[in-house]
Amino acid sequence: AFSDTRYEGLVRQIQRRAGAAIHSIDGATAARSLTARALILHDPADRQVPFSHGEALAKAWGGATLHATPGLGHRRLLYDGQVVTRIAEHLTR
Repeated sequence: AFSDTRYEGLVRQIQRRAGAAIHSIDGATAARSLTARALILHDPADRQVPFSHGEALAKAWGGATLHATPGLGHRRLLYDGQVVTRIAEHLTR
């Protein structure tokens, strides 16, 4: 897991690159210009970010694949062996 300091640094970097506050960034709009392959992981029952956001991002991002991670919530997917395997497979293709 990210430490609070690392998380805050990541947020600052994203905001600096986007030129906007992180909560005002529309990922789907930003993704329309992206073509690199991407793997989007999202729990359909995520209580922090609605699954519809992941769906919109995957639809807007031409090279993206959405992979549902039911039961893993917003952060537990980072520690799930099957998810780690899926990420490794994606990266080695």
